[in-house]
Amino acid sequence: MENKQTFSFNQMLSPFTYQSSSFINYIYSNLKSGMCNVHMKNGSCYVYRNVSRRAILKLQLDKTVSLGFWFNRNITNPKAKAIKVWSY
Repeated sequence: MENKQTFSFNQMLSPFTYQSSSFINYIYSNLKSGMCNVHMKNGSCYVYRNVSRRAILKLQLDKTVSLGFWFNRNITNPKAKAIKVWSY
């Protein structure tokens, strides 16, 4: 019997995105719910709802995108709602 590995599309997507940024430590994104947890360099953490799922997919697939650029273009839009979770 041959052992075949199954591959799902979800295995390809990483919810954590780390890139060099002077503003953001990392972004945890959830494609299914359209939510992003953004951890800032100053210690603040925000949860954003109603983020474009297309933008989240691009963030998860494109590991060269600038986090600050992605944040300013996709999260600071009027549809996304922010909740401040904590601050150091």
